[in-house]
Amino acid sequence: MAAKINRAAIDAVIRRNLRKLKKPGAMTARLGYMMTGGLMTDKPAVVVTVDRKVDGLPARDLLPKELEDVPVDVREATGLQRLRQSDPAAHALIVSHGRNEWDEPDWPLERNVSNGRLVPKSEKKPLSVQGKAVAKTSIKYAAPAGRPLDPVTRRMTIVASVSPDDGYPVLTEFLAGVQTRLTAAMYDFTSADILKAVEKAIKPDARPFEMVIDHPPRNPTANQSDEETRAALVAVDSHGEVNWALTRNDPQASEWIYPTAYHIKVAVRDGAAFWLSSGNWNVSNQPNFAAKDPKRGNEPTADRDWHVVVMDPELAALYEAYIRNDFQVAAPHQNAGNPATLTTIQAALKKYSVAQKRSSPGRGSQRASNNSHVPHKIFENVPVTVQPLLTPDPGTHTTLYVDRVLALIKSAKKSIYMQTQYIHPSDKPADKDFMLLVDAMATAHKSGLDVRVITSQFENTPQWVETLVQHDLVDALRIQQAVHNKGIVVDSATVMISSENWSADGTLRNRDAGVIIKNADIAHYFERVFLDDWVNRASKKLKDPSPPAPVAKKP
Repeated sequence: MAAKINRAAIDAVIRRNLRKLKKPGAMTARLGYMMTGGLMTDKPAVVVTVDRKVDGLPARDLLPKELEDVPVDVREATGLQRLRQSDPAAHALIVSHGRNEWDEPDWPLERNVSNGRLVPKSEKKPLSVQGKAVAKTSIKYAAPAGRPLDPVTRRMTIVASVSPDDGYPVLTEFLAGVQTRLTAAMYDFTSADILKAVEKAIKPDARPFEMVIDHPPRNPTANQSDEETRAALVAVDSHGEVNWALTRNDPQASEWIYPTAYHIKVAVRDGAAFWLSSGNWNVSNQPNFAAKDPKRGNEPTADRDWHVVVMDPELAALYEAYIRNDFQVAAPHQNAGNPATLTTIQAALKKYSVAQKRSSPGRGSQRASNNSHVPHKIFENVPVTVQPLLTPDPGTHTTLYVDRVLALIKSAKKSIYMQTQYIHPSDKPADKDFMLLVDAMATAHKSGLDVRVITSQFENTPQWVETLVQHDLVDALRIQQAVHNKGIVVDSATVMISSENWSADGTLRNRDAGVIIKNADIAHYFERVFLDDWVNRASKKLKDPSPPAPVAKKP
């Protein structure tokens, strides 16, 4: 059990000793936990953030090792922390418009070393240009009528695959099989190879094509922007239509439903089969290694993702109905965008990129390959129970996702293996339903079940791992570079493949999708990959990674 921190007492220690902390490069001080030898402990400490960690400083510039018997842990700042210090306005834009994986926790009683004042809490704000809010009306989410998200039990054929091993070939084969129409929903679509595959699928006879797409900051591996993807798809098919998703901060949509992301990754072929994944249609999530071109697929930049293709007309029609409903709701609220807004966001992204690059020499992510060389597997006409998942659709008590995943976790008798990009605990009242999931994992771990959690480098900042110390999950945690997955395997019998990250927005408010599949053979396929990652790629030791710097998107 993690030691309880006396917040007021340690804050008083910091305030009494601010003079001792005013050293060159020192930025903030707060209460937290001590990290030793790359491992997070449960020992309370004063955590001091510095612009850069430098060896060989003169004694007068060194921070104290302790303050009134409380140890001091010195941490190098992240790019976002540097930006908060140097340009609060740009920092606010990145918090509101950046990718959710860039989020960092707000700490109670964190203080600026220079003046002792509390650091303002981060807040995701509506679109703004030159400090003025852009009016945008919230539309209440409504699911298509008569389409309940009930579990089904019957025989069906399911193709399981993982990236970077064999995801791209399975996806392109799925797209090549389009005969009549294609319906898709995607967070990020910036792979030139997948764009060509979709163009080839919809061009014959101008096959009907509908797609909803989001507007995330450009992925570092992008071959083209999402805007260029949309223009190409509309040009190639006279019946093709692509609508921007209704996210709060998307400058191309005049109203909003989803606060931070249209994060779904689903494609439905001919109303008879669907592809569902944790991975986007970009190069890092779907690398094309066969091309032997780093711009089309490169092992050091390739992510771990899980995917399924489900051959079942009823389930395919269900997901298609939800995507088409999203498409139709978004259609009246498309606009040409606000150039001033895009320029402002672009400038903030460039400043964030500079702040990220200011890390100490040797700091950064040397990615080991996630390629475990596991081929896809076809499970032909097997008995399964499939629970469709969509967020933010309601369940019985909270969202459908929280209801069903909470039940899945609580059903475990021996093991829960979870691999996800990040876990972002929250103490906000509006996020309490999400915290039911985190608490359930902690309870399972404390009860003696085999609970193992792999997260990505975006969890691999000491402050996020500290939040897991508070929830007694740090002993179950390992970090693996370039994990984009959002999957769970329970008792070697049931597997979840999904796009929902473990944050309040990801599980409660954004558009995401998944499936829970009860079939021991399919679960074992993904469990094998998880355990191989656990042994060969994931590490208990923290590093000081600085995620890849973002690429500013052209207006």
